[in-house]
Amino acid sequence: MYVGTNRLQELSSLAEEVPLPTRPIRLTIVIPVTQTPAEFLTHLNGNIQEIETFLQTHARNFRLELLEIPIPPEITTQIEKLHKYYTSIIDKIPPTVQIFIEGRYATFETVLTTLIYSLASFNHQKLPPHSPPLGFKLRTGGVTADAIPPTEFIAQAIYESQDADLSLKATAGLHHPIRHYDTNLGVRMHGFLNIIGATLLAKHFQLSKDVIIQILNTENPNDFQFSKQGFMWKDYKITTAEIEALRNRSFHSFGSCDFNDPRVDLKALSFNLSISSE
Repeated sequence: MYVGTNRLQELSSLAEEVPLPTRPIRLTIVIPVTQTPAEFLTHLNGNIQEIETFLQTHARNFRLELLEIPIPPEITTQIEKLHKYYTSIIDKIPPTVQIFIEGRYATFETVLTTLIYSLASFNHQKLPPHSPPLGFKLRTGGVTADAIPPTEFIAQAIYESQDADLSLKATAGLHHPIRHYDTNLGVRMHGFLNIIGATLLAKHFQLSKDVIIQILNTENPNDFQFSKQGFMWKDYKITTAEIEALRNRSFHSFGSCDFNDPRVDLKALSFNLSISSE
């Protein structure tokens, strides 16, 4: 279950009114966007307290697995300050919770490399023992045309995050599996199969950015092939076992505000209906 801290009270009330599963519901909690370092710290402390209170109240019904935290633009290029914030966050949550950091960019290109480097260097030098490595949350779209990053930016994010051994999580604009033209926005939007496939293949084969761009720009579903043995894009193939291993250290998941569109589109694609045994 995915929920913002601003709706934890609502979820708490609902949990007291309706029957819940006997096993704890796994939670991903996202902390709201802030604009300044001071606002970030103030809201972070308050949000962590809200999370702690919620989990103590509903310890039998919910388990926090993942925390998503957007970093203010003002500090996204300041390595030492970012490291201090990462330490502050880790000190406040259970050691089993995985954290994904999202940079809120004024422009797409300015801070990507610095933010990825800050996460990678923290994981290698300052990560406390037994804590899961920090991951990188990549925003891949929005409700306006100018909120959709160009393919070159997505490719750069994939290339650098995989080179830095960061787990990647993608969000926003990923309603459909294959890259396509959106008539409402008048722009091409990224497909979640393109991004997942590009990330896994980039890590496994150490692909160049040019090849990653080709995968991201693919609009023909037939270029993506699935079988019981694995996944293939054109001549690049990885096995099911390799995909399972990469899920733990390469591509974590993607988020979509629509639950049905991804399912409907996948069901409509022929490779989802007939799984080859080859």
